[in-house]
Amino acid sequence: MRKVIALTAAAGLLVTLAGCTVSAPSGPCEPIPAGDASKLVTVDGKFGEQPKVEFPTPLTTDDLEVSVVEKGDGATIHDGDFIFLTYTGYDATTGEQASPTSSGRLIADQDTDAYRLFECLTVGSRVAAVLPATEQTETAAATVTSLLVIDIDRAVHSRATGRIELPAEGMPSVVTAPEGDPGITIMNEDPPKALKYSTLITGDGKKVKEGDQVLLQYTIVNWDTKAIVESTWDKAGFPTTRAFTAFDPESGEGMNSAALTALKGKTVGSQVLVVMPPSTWAGGDIQATEGSTLVVVYDILAIE
Repeated sequence: MRKVIALTAAAGLLVTLAGCTVSAPSGPCEPIPAGDASKLVTVDGKFGEQPKVEFPTPLTTDDLEVSVVEKGDGATIHDGDFIFLTYTGYDATTGEQASPTSSGRLIADQDTDAYRLFECLTVGSRVAAVLPATEQTETAAATVTSLLVIDIDRAVHSRATGRIELPAEGMPSVVTAPEGDPGITIMNEDPPKALKYSTLITGDGKKVKEGDQVLLQYTIVNWDTKAIVESTWDKAGFPTTRAFTAFDPESGEGMNSAALTALKGKTVGSQVLVVMPPSTWAGGDIQATEGSTLVVVYDILAIE
């Protein structure tokens, strides 16, 4: 009886939520301010290329400082956004370049200076960030103040955003945490024999098509054991890019046939639940126990 009541309540909640939206981060934003040190940095050169940087040495600060050299007209970055960037590092004590101009990816996060400096900046911006030195500890040597010149190339949300849909009947239930990682509940019954999939959130971006490079979050669970097989959310929520083509065992590129069927034509921003019988994922990009039925939740973040 309790099980029936719980399932009825859950079904009612899903009906209530259907048609609502999972919104992208928004609201008031306070960027890291410029300071005496970052204001002394001059930067020339084209966006995305090796900058020409000048500053007096030593450049020191006790707090993170961020000066906007060139303000971009793209979207505002919020905590948790996934950022594509080009950066060059400098030793603020000697003035020497400490790292080559390189491309990188990271998730904006308020926990450390190097990640929280992006909060409230806009895509297309070039910034000069001066990071304070860290003190010596028992396990690490002290570091000198550093300067980063950063071009923010692109940013996307690191979880699905869009209209919540009513899931297909008989599918496992999914509850998504505020940070975006899904919790999957599988009932104690025999798995389906055929491939099943259902869109849980419909995004408003481009449609996925053959040959795309798709940026994804995903969680894979074994139907029988209920154990997580693999999850990008277990890797600090860092998404991965997959070629939307048939899996090639020699190159390691591509995806399994179940994912290709379930995700084709789905839009960026969507979350899709897929139940994969053994034959539909075997020989693909998933490493799992042979003969297992798998339950996978995909968040489609971007087409690169």
